[in-house]
Amino acid sequence: MRKRRLTKSEKATLEKIHSMQMTTLFRLKERAEVLIKSSDDILKKVADNGINHHYSKNSDVLRYAQELWSACMRLGELKAMCNDLEYTYGKKNK
Repeated sequence: MRKRRLTKSEKATLEKIHSMQMTTLFRLKERAEVLIKSSDDILKKVADNGINHHYSKNSDVLRYAQELWSACMRLGELKAMCNDLEYTYGKKNK
């Protein structure tokens, strides 16, 4: 069976998804780096001061971890969407 070429609209859709993937990937990396830095700061406080330090009741570590998880979830969803569209458009072998 011969593959058909993608239309301009189909190409634009795949390019838009790719752009969203790249934006989300950048966000994922950024959030991972911030989470690591925050975790390292907490570990340093623990090592330096133990229980004598004033630890935050509202640490941002949970928020960073949730944002990291959310970016991973979005990348997974975008990849699945891209794969579905490529299969539908005939770009991938059936």
